[in-house]
Amino acid sequence: MKNWAKVEEGFVVNIVVGYENPGGYIEYSTSGEFRKNAAMVGGTYNEEKDIFINPKPWDSWVLNNNDEWVSPAGEKPSKEGFIYSWDEESLSWKEYEIVEIDI
Repeated sequence: MKNWAKVEEGFVVNIVVGYENPGGYIEYSTSGEFRKNAAMVGGTYNEEKDIFINPKPWDSWVLNNNDEWVSPAGEKPSKEGFIYSWDEESLSWKEYEIVEIDI
């Protein structure tokens, strides 16, 4: 089966899966093997580069030269025993310790 995205005015508005193009759809790979990313409703299609770009995750994030969304605070931290989530209000990564409990 193949994956198809309907694009209108640069925005992905519908996705279907099937063996044949339903007409006016663009094929994409779910693994990003071609067209950079899997198409997502709400994302965009850059016709010039022939790639799909994921929807913007947060208002403060910007698209870098590799067509990837990046935070103004840099990459998500990675430290064993902690998880991180983006906080749009403070424009920073919030750190949460992973606590194991016995049940």
